[in-house]
Amino acid sequence: MHTTWKTVIAIICIAVITSCIVYIGSVVGGGLRLDLTENKLFTLSGGTGKIISNLQDPLTFRLYYARTAARKGPEAVRYFNNYFNYVNDLLEEYVHASRGKISLRVIDPRPDTDDEEDAINYGLKRFPITEEETFFFGLAVTTETGAEKSIPFFAPDRQAFIEYDITKLIYTVNNPQKKKIGILSSLPVHGDAMSDYLAQMMRMQGKEVKASWLILDAMKEFYEIVPLDTGNPDMNDIDGLLVIHPKHFRENTLFAIDQYVLQGGNAVFLVDPFCLADEPPRDPNNPYAAMTAPRNSDLNTLFETWGVQMPEGEYAGDRNLAKVVRTSQFGQSALHIGVMTLDEQCVNKDELIVSELQDMLFFFPGSLQPVELDEEEQKQISISPIISTTEEGNTYQASAYEMNSPDALVARFTPGKEPVVMGYRITGRFKSAFPDGILEVKDSTEGEPGLEEKRIGLIASEKEATLVVFSDVDFITDAFAFQKSIFGVIIINKNSALLLNTLDHLCGSSDLISIRAKGEFQRPFKVVDKIEEAAEKATEAKVAEINEKIQHYQEELNKLQADVTDQNVALLRTEGLLKRKELEKKIEAYQRELQVVKRERRQEIESLGHKLQAINTILVPSLILLFSIVLAITRYVRKKSFAGGAYEG
Repeated sequence: MHTTWKTVIAIICIAVITSCIVYIGSVVGGGLRLDLTENKLFTLSGGTGKIISNLQDPLTFRLYYARTAARKGPEAVRYFNNYFNYVNDLLEEYVHASRGKISLRVIDPRPDTDDEEDAINYGLKRFPITEEETFFFGLAVTTETGAEKSIPFFAPDRQAFIEYDITKLIYTVNNPQKKKIGILSSLPVHGDAMSDYLAQMMRMQGKEVKASWLILDAMKEFYEIVPLDTGNPDMNDIDGLLVIHPKHFRENTLFAIDQYVLQGGNAVFLVDPFCLADEPPRDPNNPYAAMTAPRNSDLNTLFETWGVQMPEGEYAGDRNLAKVVRTSQFGQSALHIGVMTLDEQCVNKDELIVSELQDMLFFFPGSLQPVELDEEEQKQISISPIISTTEEGNTYQASAYEMNSPDALVARFTPGKEPVVMGYRITGRFKSAFPDGILEVKDSTEGEPGLEEKRIGLIASEKEATLVVFSDVDFITDAFAFQKSIFGVIIINKNSALLLNTLDHLCGSSDLISIRAKGEFQRPFKVVDKIEEAAEKATEAKVAEINEKIQHYQEELNKLQADVTDQNVALLRTEGLLKRKELEKKIEAYQRELQVVKRERRQEIESLGHKLQAINTILVPSLILLFSIVLAITRYVRKKSFAGGAYEG
């Protein structure tokens, strides 16, 4: 009895001690996390951590997932259950990292409820499954001050960029004011800048009023546009810089851009070896002057210090991407090397700017090439291609005649063996292109001549900056990106999205820019895939053989039918039936072989599954049991040895 009470008390003490250890561990070690996934799927990046740490007001995550509807829905909907678990766990990491600033609510919006109405009001997408059930899977982020943003739907193809999307949501809801984008251009992108009243008055007088480019109207929805003077640009109060066709920029303008970048300013540059929008003035005395007038722009003076360059008069081409166009109203259609439609094989999938873009139209784009940097600069600068041709792309040069003749361009062009880059993202700390400064002429006073004065600025970056360079300007013009109809302005491709994505990426936050794509949360079964692939190839061979036999028989049957006459119709009909039966027997034999192949494939996969199941259910517990037996035997041997020694003593 005495021994029994000792055992009971010992068990109670062990339970109390265990509970205390668990409680202390949850309090003291609650902040500890260990992400054992290969691609660190649940580890938040440093940029996300900085944005969360800068939160001023508490945020609420509302994760809407129609769990009940998903259970009742088809297989395509039930697939989202695993994805929901991943999203939910990732949001929990945000909540934990925020230290109380973010709270999470998971909501199953049932039909005809306030939750469903709230989900719709937040802008979440609703998908009907049945007449009664609808499916939601989105996120709404709200603040105590009433600001709100949402991800309408967690599309599986955005899984690799889910951290960027969620963190961007946090950043934008916490910074609702519009960013200022300074635009520096040698082209009249702003049109005739004037008030709506003056523009209307000029139209009433029959005068033409040039409108601003439509891309600017699209930008104004998200940004505040600040026109910059190309002669003396003031970049002190802008959040991002957009340079369009920098043609004949003066040295002080180049210096201003250089200093803006060295101060950590992010910028987008659109240069072009031949810009269709750069229309030279008409000369009535020489109508051919406009055809030979230069239409190129570049910033190689600055680019080369940043690690890239655009060779003069060199174009990027690709027959695989060339578009069939009509050069005149009544002309014939022809393949045009200078007009390229860029698809999914032309974008760098690891770059958030272009990860989902395709169907972009470029016109005579230039070739961007990396410049050799010294060892110190290589450590400071990271250069990544964004868009390019396919591997069969190449560079070429063309005369004015050839540029107006698609057939001549095709004849001149030679396919290459590696992609030609038309867009780069450059991140790092840069050196100045004007380390010795520039000479400025000060305004004269009282009739005295202007005095030259040396202007010295930064010679190296104070902060890290991100730059994006594209070797085409025309892709954002009205003619290439938009179309006017009776219904208004229509976006006709992803050209405008390319620029807006770039600005969105650069002008948000440097912490947002640093976020990289994550790997897939669903790991493929590579062994199973190889088994299925091998069996599929065998199946394809059999199917091809059957189809070949059928085609051969059909040709023979057609030949027999062509030879039919009144005298031999009965004979040929009988012969045709015999041939048909013979072929059907062969087809049945091939189909049985196909069944054997499929059965062997299924058995091989099932065998692999049984092995994995055996490992999980038998091997691991057996190892634990074996370890326990070895441990028990060891303790028993030690106890006997101790008892023997004590007896001898």
